[in-house]
Amino acid sequence: MLAKLNRESFIALLEKLRSDDDEEVLTAVRDIKAQMTVAEVNWGELLIPEGGLQDAVESDFEDDTETDYEDDADMETDEADEAASSPLTEEEEKGALSIIETLLDMEISDTTREELEDYKQDITEGEFEQMDLRYLRALHARLGQ
Repeated sequence: MLAKLNRESFIALLEKLRSDDDEEVLTAVRDIKAQMTVAEVNWGELLIPEGGLQDAVESDFEDDTETDYEDDADMETDEADEAASSPLTEEEEKGALSIIETLLDMEISDTTREELEDYKQDITEGEFEQMDLRYLRALHARLGQ
């Protein structure tokens, strides 16, 4: 899950929460929420537990000793992850580029603007995936309100 988040970008957004500019803070909060939604993580998964890193490691070890039933659920999740990483159709690529241009015309943070430019490059290189498109649509829906 955490692999879906860009650490440097996420930290940059967290730093923007210190700003005295309310609009910049609000934009950063929206961007953080969107990234967490797409990465399918919550604050509990992002932060080290109260017991510290050792508890986190032990918890990960316990997770590795799941029952067969839980392993089956993991396989279903893996299949969903594969679907999320599948390439876009030509029509979806055009739609994604249209959404990107619409978002670039909005008042957004520099970090989000850079991310959108990177997405344009990813589309050109054929590296833009279904997961990216879901994030883009969610961002557009949220910012378009």
